[in-house]
Amino acid sequence: MKKVSSIMKIALTGAILIGYSGCGVKSGNKIIFSMSKQDMAKTIIKGKTTKAELSKVLGQPQSVDFTGAGDEKWLYRNISSQAKLTNFIPIVGAISSGTDDKTRTLVIIFDKQGVVKNYSYSISEGETVGGLMGG
Repeated sequence: MKKVSSIMKIALTGAILIGYSGCGVKSGNKIIFSMSKQDMAKTIIKGKTTKAELSKVLGQPQSVDFTGAGDEKWLYRNISSQAKLTNFIPIVGAISSGTDDKTRTLVIIFDKQGVVKNYSYSISEGETVGGLMGG
């Protein structure tokens, strides 16, 4: 009897982990998702890289805007969310659920000639909470 109980625990744990691993969502630019800060530094060179070159590598930006000085500003963003393990625990998931989130943001400023003037690439982590305790 004890052997069956151990096998059931292992099977249940495996099922939860397999289910958990498939509950991730990614949105936004897929290219920057896989790029580190070092990759960005190799790809984007201030005073050298052009808009055309970046369009080829990164695709079209999610938004285009202008700075107060009239320089063009491109924005790329990628958000990945992974469901919290507590989401899959009966009763607990209804009380406290959510996702662990990672946001990658790339902002590029171009001069009047369409060459990179400056850029910033940040990776931030946070969470989204829900359920009765998510308030």
